[in-house]
Amino acid sequence: MNKKRGIHYLLTLILLGAVLIAGCSGGGTNGNGNEAVSEGNKPTASEEPVKDKEPESLRMMVVNHPVWPFNENWPVYQNIKEATGISFDAEGVPGADYENALNLTIASGDLPDLLFLNNPQQANRFGAQGAFVDVTEHLDKMPNYKAFLEAHPDIKQSVTSADGKNYIMPNYGLGEQFRRVWLYREDVFEKHGLNVPTNYDELYDVALELKTLYPESYPLNFFDNLTTVTNIAPNFGTSAYNGTSELAYFDHGSKQWKYGPIEDNFKSMLEYLSKFYQAGLIPPDFMSLQRNQSRDLFAQDKGFMSADFIGIIDEYKAAIPDKPEFQLAYMPPIAGGPNGKQQNPFTAFQTSGFAIASTTEKLDAVIRYMDFMYSPEGIELVSWGKEGESFQIVNEKKEFKTDFKDFGDLRIQTGMVTNGSYAAMDFDAYLALASDTLNDAFGMVEQYEAIPQPRPAMTEEELQVLATVGQGIQKHYQENIARFIIGTRSLSEWDQYVKEANDLGVPQVVEVFKNAHDRALTMQ
Repeated sequence: MNKKRGIHYLLTLILLGAVLIAGCSGGGTNGNGNEAVSEGNKPTASEEPVKDKEPESLRMMVVNHPVWPFNENWPVYQNIKEATGISFDAEGVPGADYENALNLTIASGDLPDLLFLNNPQQANRFGAQGAFVDVTEHLDKMPNYKAFLEAHPDIKQSVTSADGKNYIMPNYGLGEQFRRVWLYREDVFEKHGLNVPTNYDELYDVALELKTLYPESYPLNFFDNLTTVTNIAPNFGTSAYNGTSELAYFDHGSKQWKYGPIEDNFKSMLEYLSKFYQAGLIPPDFMSLQRNQSRDLFAQDKGFMSADFIGIIDEYKAAIPDKPEFQLAYMPPIAGGPNGKQQNPFTAFQTSGFAIASTTEKLDAVIRYMDFMYSPEGIELVSWGKEGESFQIVNEKKEFKTDFKDFGDLRIQTGMVTNGSYAAMDFDAYLALASDTLNDAFGMVEQYEAIPQPRPAMTEEELQVLATVGQGIQKHYQENIARFIIGTRSLSEWDQYVKEANDLGVPQVVEVFKNAHDRALTMQ
């Protein structure tokens, strides 16, 4: 679970600090009583002398979340100012407008000191044009961020450009809630004495039984186009399209890059899905069905199993207050076919982060601030707040003092872990406000998780291949997979479908991913 990763990261920071301050007289301790990370005799940002905490205002551009838009009066920003001397003059832009606003801002040349970015691709594109600072040139002043990268080589690879530069400092921690897993109506299964399925034949049988008990239902609550196909493909030992940046996947067993939607295992998955669809176990409009409609199916006892975000265990419970018995719970992934695997895709990562404008006149302050945000003190401050004020230690465990309804309520009231207010966060703060059922789910999820996929940076030429050849393959995939499931194209035409995909350039795209990955490995 995240706690293990968090402990590993914090231990790495502590060990790095011990090495750096060994033999030096200026070392201290951080707020947790551990040895502080330092560079020679220079303490971390959280312990720098008052002269280095002189008030400094930084301009920042962030995506405004519709529920918790930027608010300079949030307690989190007051705490940050006390700890670092940094305050912000921020511009919040609605998410739908952010891409355009970012392009216009960069084109104008009048950049804020810090810019929130949605992904490394944005950072690398504009960084190569000279808009952003290459952070690798300043790692000697950023011991906490350097330790973070060393503790997370997969993240380091994902934020490193094709030519070895680092233009984006990533968000980390909250990605744990993005896990996609199998979920089921635990209360309904218990009511009828149903067993949780472990393979797709059992899934078919229990879904049929639920269909008999609830004739108006669609037991397999699939929605949102082909998202479910992406979520369950690892059950069959393969992978599905999830955007051109993830068009191919790395088979950790064979050490080869592959295109999942032409594999025999993928065909096996479609055979099951077609069987489910023909039996009326999947909503007939699953391609156009939206999240709120899917939630209604759960609430109306018309949907009982789904592959979706783990966090809806609590979200849907709160959204259906008039049904107190309602309970979604984690279901171990189902092995698909004779070669199937009980595994979910690894989706516990974030692509967003911060870039530093190359035009900033306050580079030292920005670097000091960002390094603090990756320190144990900084992570605690933006995840929990201040001890004695917002949280307390009870039996050696942090607990929030304020009775927040949930993590969303915490963000609204305090600004903690909102766009702009954090870089890395302690996911235990999220779990502290989660239900026992959701905590139990997070306790089981890692044992069934696929190995994370490499996310190597692409060159402009490689990106061009994905934007042209890749788009054609994407369109072919989206047009045909649903047809195979619904039955408007027979799976007897599978070999022809595979030929069509290969003729569109699948081998070329797979080679692009292989080359990018090989290049990234040489930079480690």
